[in-house]
Amino acid sequence: VSTQSTGVGRRDVEERMEHIRRLCVQFRQPNYGMFNLYYMPTARVTWIPVFKAGSTTWKQFFIDLELPGDHAKPGQDYYHLTFLDPFKLETTQFRPNNRKHKKRVFEKEPEGSPRFTIVRHPMFRLVSHYSRTMNYPMEMVHQWADWTGEAITHSRSKGLTEAQKEAFLDEMLVYHEVVKQHKLGSYVMPEGNPYFNPPYPTFQEMVIYIIRHHKSKDRKYFNGHWVPAAIWSDPCQNEIDYVIKLESESVEAPYLLQQLGLTNHTELYLSKANKSGASSASADNVRQYLRKLTAEQLAELNAIYTIDYQLFGYEPVELD
Repeated sequence: VSTQSTGVGRRDVEERMEHIRRLCVQFRQPNYGMFNLYYMPTARVTWIPVFKAGSTTWKQFFIDLELPGDHAKPGQDYYHLTFLDPFKLETTQFRPNNRKHKKRVFEKEPEGSPRFTIVRHPMFRLVSHYSRTMNYPMEMVHQWADWTGEAITHSRSKGLTEAQKEAFLDEMLVYHEVVKQHKLGSYVMPEGNPYFNPPYPTFQEMVIYIIRHHKSKDRKYFNGHWVPAAIWSDPCQNEIDYVIKLESESVEAPYLLQQLGLTNHTELYLSKANKSGASSASADNVRQYLRKLTAEQLAELNAIYTIDYQLFGYEPVELD
């Protein structure tokens, strides 16, 4: 960790935090009612994970730091966020606010515990999430009840009778069992079933799903994989101390580790960062997917993420 990179990181983060605090005042302290905070007692910090924005790196880092030896399985180097559930700060743990600089105070979180999160350009988050769903059948199956099932059937059921829908859906559920049993090698995709063309949502179908539920503002919209990071992390109410950009992590992470008092764990952090990778979606890759949308759909998607663009200093993606 060089002094130069730490200095650049400090300047950028401090300017960002000043910008966020200024907008929180300007926007009259918006409250999205989101409580996605985890207090890590060994590290003595509070983390707010934003999915598809370096959350895997920090999740693996904190699991190894907070649960040494308790989670290990032979050959396993990936763990679900639920491993950290014991450290999640719940709304039932509120205590009277005796300090002026935090609006939300929790029983488990000691006085002065720094809070941080990592954010990423929303379109890169979206494409990263979609790429995983598309490339890993188990992901599509696991998310069937959450969104993939509705995204597929909503777009591909037009003109089908109820009997056809039921028959096609039964075939899809058989496919799910094959995926769960890791027997795809011998499986033959059914012909004539629109739910298998392809056997996962298209990018446009996912965007249609997000836009539809954004309009209704129901619980399906508030999925951590695509809801704006500004809503998920609720920085004006959670009064986050450090917001790091994944795109600038190489210069901002050293400063963050320093401020969190975790520089002695830099090697552990780097080992997790190198495994998860800094970015699973390139700029060209993102534009390629966005070109699959209509101009109206792209405009609606950009409108959804306006709060991220404003708060974190990102620019909307415009296509030529």
